[in-house]
Amino acid sequence: FEEALTALRWCDKMCTLTAVQGHCVKNIAFLKVALIQHTFVHVLPVPKSPDSKDIDTCVWNQQVVYGRQLDVLFLCQRLIEHFTASVLSLRNNRPLDAVRIIIPACIAAIADAMMRKEATDDPSELCLYLTGRRGGTRYGLSTGMLPSQTETIEVHTPELNIARTAVLDYFKYQEDHKYVQIMKWEDSHTNMWGAELEWLGALGREWAFPQPSHPKYLTGGLIVKNWPELACYRDIAFYFKYFLNTDPQAFPPSGANYVQAQAQLT
Repeated sequence: FEEALTALRWCDKMCTLTAVQGHCVKNIAFLKVALIQHTFVHVLPVPKSPDSKDIDTCVWNQQVVYGRQLDVLFLCQRLIEHFTASVLSLRNNRPLDAVRIIIPACIAAIADAMMRKEATDDPSELCLYLTGRRGGTRYGLSTGMLPSQTETIEVHTPELNIARTAVLDYFKYQEDHKYVQIMKWEDSHTNMWGAELEWLGALGREWAFPQPSHPKYLTGGLIVKNWPELACYRDIAFYFKYFLNTDPQAFPPSGANYVQAQAQLT
């Protein structure tokens, strides 16, 4: 686990160092996308689902303290911001389209796995309610259109295909076991915020917080302030869904040199 955390930290450092040296480093966006793709496809494994025969050896299934749990989530949040700024700076094409979809899915799977950890020193109450260890209801991140969109997508490297399959296997466990799906922003015909308000409302009742009645509870307030892992999880989930959008008008013009700060949601 420590080696995986170190890989995330160095990837984040290299992205930052590259981003601020545009005066002497060419093709910054290409370099950052390539580095992040290499890190999440070649270096770091996708988490295993709880019913996998390899779950005991999964890097992301090891015991962690709360500080290390936050480290991974903060790094994943920063890296998906770097990735978003860089990939939107490039002119999109079919091979890049696969990268735009699969890499955020890999980051989302790692973030989801860390959110389901029970820290050995000071467990996060937010995570306990997410997993059903407290409250009884298990919540799972919706994968949206990921299975259908990637079924026939052009993937030009075998490693990306393996990563795609691993992500689908990881999230399929939650679907098979009827987890209540959250962050279903792609489905505008349902109550997009109902499950989130139930999850956060249960935590709020325990802590005597004002009860949520609108989506702002997910974007700010006492829960985001006291459990910073929520902001990381939310932002990563947003970009995971954002790149599944098939409407070209949903994306900013390509070719601009976007920076990490412009991809920051919070």
